Amino acid sequence: MENGNKPKPQKKRRMVPSSAVAHVDVKPGLRARLGLAWARFLAARMLTAAVVLYLLVCAALLYPSMRVPLEPGVRAPHSIMSPRRMEFVDTEATERARARARNSVEKVYVVDISTLLSDTRSLADMVSGIFSDTPVDKFQDVGSVRDYLLDNMYLDVKTVDTLVEMGRNNELQKLVPAIESVVDELTDGRTQVEQGRLENIETRVQEMAPNKGIPAADVPVIADILKSLVARNRSFAAAETEQRRDAAALTVTPVVRITEQRATIVKKGALVTASHMRAFSNAGLSPSRTPWLRLAGSALLLAFLFVMGAVYIRHALPDVYADDKKLFMLFMLIFMTMLWALMLHMLNRTIPQFSPYAMGAASGVLAILACFLVQPQAALAVTPMAAAAIMLCLGLDPGVFLVMLAAGLTGYFFSMRRQDMDSIMKAGLAVSAVSIVIIAGLHMIRFTTLPGALMDTLVFGAANGLLTAVIATGLLPLFERVFNVITPHRLLELSNPEHPLLKKLLLTAPGTYHHCIFVGNLAETAAEAVGADPLLVRIACYYHDVGKLNRPYFFAENQLHGENPLDDKSPSMGALIIYQHLKEGVEMLREHKLPDPIIRIASEHHGTCLISFFYQQARSLAKDPDTVSEERFRYPGPTPSTLESAIVMLSDGCEAAVRSLKEHSTRNIENTVNAIVKSRLVDGQFDHCRITLDQIDTVRKTLIETLSRIYHARVEYPDEEELRKKLQDPHAPNGRQSGKAS
Repeated sequence: MENGNKPKPQKKRRMVPSSAVAHVDVKPGLRARLGLAWARFLAARMLTAAVVLYLLVCAALLYPSMRVPLEPGVRAPHSIMSPRRMEFVDTEATERARARARNSVEKVYVVDISTLLSDTRSLADMVSGIFSDTPVDKFQDVGSVRDYLLDNMYLDVKTVDTLVEMGRNNELQKLVPAIESVVDELTDGRTQVEQGRLENIETRVQEMAPNKGIPAADVPVIADILKSLVARNRSFAAAETEQRRDAAALTVTPVVRITEQRATIVKKGALVTASHMRAFSNAGLSPSRTPWLRLAGSALLLAFLFVMGAVYIRHALPDVYADDKKLFMLFMLIFMTMLWALMLHMLNRTIPQFSPYAMGAASGVLAILACFLVQPQAALAVTPMAAAAIMLCLGLDPGVFLVMLAAGLTGYFFSMRRQDMDSIMKAGLAVSAVSIVIIAGLHMIRFTTLPGALMDTLVFGAANGLLTAVIATGLLPLFERVFNVITPHRLLELSNPEHPLLKKLLLTAPGTYHHCIFVGNLAETAAEAVGADPLLVRIACYYHDVGKLNRPYFFAENQLHGENPLDDKSPSMGALIIYQHLKEGVEMLREHKLPDPIIRIASEHHGTCLISFFYQQARSLAKDPDTVSEERFRYPGPTPSTLESAIVMLSDGCEAAVRSLKEHSTRNIENTVNAIVKSRLVDGQFDHCRITLDQIDTVRKTLIETLSRIYHARVEYPDEEELRKKLQDPHAPNGRQSGKAS
């Protein structure tokens, strides 16, 4: 136990489990040596685990660098020759030939010939109509016709003047047959026409003019009219064009290359090209080089990061350092993060479009699970270390490190206070938002093309948050069950009244069940007042007395008619039955695989307190009271080792004592609580617990206040018969005349 003043800093030691030496009957000096040997063994074991983790991380992160594949643009470190005669298809040359074949196919257009010819006749009628007695539509004069032809049909000025002159001389109708014959020649009577047939129309008309009997003066007019009408009545036939191009590409014969045995594929110092890479693949080669100096430097930096992390945990997080289970889980989380980074790095090498920015999810999951399973400060320590190790060893861009660092810190921020499924989902959304912002900023700095920037930002940035939430949600229950650790999510599951132990307790020992619920609410209030874990305290109280299930009728809260079976038992047997419920309760909790903190609180909530009733009874029955040993009438312990255990001990004892009072006045409650707290303190129950006198006093005041409110004085109401008589008696105080409405 600590006093209210701040203790001097002492060198932390790994705690030696009491079970290792508790039942060994040895001298104090030998016991101390055994404890020291056990502590050294634990330290050596964790050092070995840390070294193994370091080697595994080195193997995972440095594996891609141990064999550096030759890539296009890299100079070959030595000449590489073919081990056999190879005959293979040069896919690059074949694709180039097919591309040329595709490009040689002209575009195909669909020409609406009937509409085109109809527009030709309408044009002739429109121009001729302004010089006749029946003008066509809205065109009443030469000016309106000229404007329409210039602005809507985009005809040349000379063409328009010629058409107007021909319309005035009634010579325009002779152009219609000439245009129809030219259209028939251009399209060959088909609606799908190649692009080449519809280009250079004026040249084509000049070539056809002698055979069609078209005067040379009319050639420019006809060509100009056709260019306008064809442009208005054609549409691109994309499907037909692609079909013809695909057919042309299929006619290309694959280009076959032959490489003789021991022929040089690439010379030393030459730049490796894509064709070289295909030749390597066809020959079954995997040429590589091992940069030993780079590997040594990466391993050295990785060791430095590990040492920094170990020193931080050793001095800043002594509770984590002293807990083998938490350290092992932290090791596993770090190694899983490295494996995730390695997998994504290999995917990025195989599929260049797969962005390394997706590694942000690894940092997010590491931070969230470290907060839930180990300690929030541990997440704050290992997340930057893991991100730096991944960037240095895999040779990634600093932008990837920035995304990983931001994702990890975001996951830490949303998991450091509230640790439930809602916080995981919120952390996932926040990681997505942060990743999108950072990736977008990086692409803006580098002037990346829009498609690549959108792919990285919207797809991989958003995927970081989604994967963070999904993976963290999936792995958390797995770690809880495998390592039997306690998290707020697990505690909330254990608070379900349908849990087998709680349900059996309610049906078999209802008095004990309600006592547990009562103590849980009482202890939760006290835990909040001193900064302990209120959720752990409340759930631990629900299960602290499950050992009473085997013999519920031996405990006062389950006795209906005041008959106590212990009255017929000897004092020593009665004490044995009472404290046996601790051992049986721990066995039940372990059988149902409840977390260790709850089992520890259940085993410590009575400490080594004296069962005073049977002790005094034994003294009164003994011939010599001094021969009665207190040790036979004490709970087996151990005493509370945590703040939460101490709170449960005080809450349980005070609730039972106050409940047994005949008069629940505030003074009686205060005196009872003070007596319980003082007896536990004087009895040394808190000697191995990190609880200060200030915290004990705060718990005492909170228990008095809470119990006083629960057992407050109530107004006594008369029974129904007495109330009816008072209402009928006119002389009674507050009475009413019979028959009058109340």
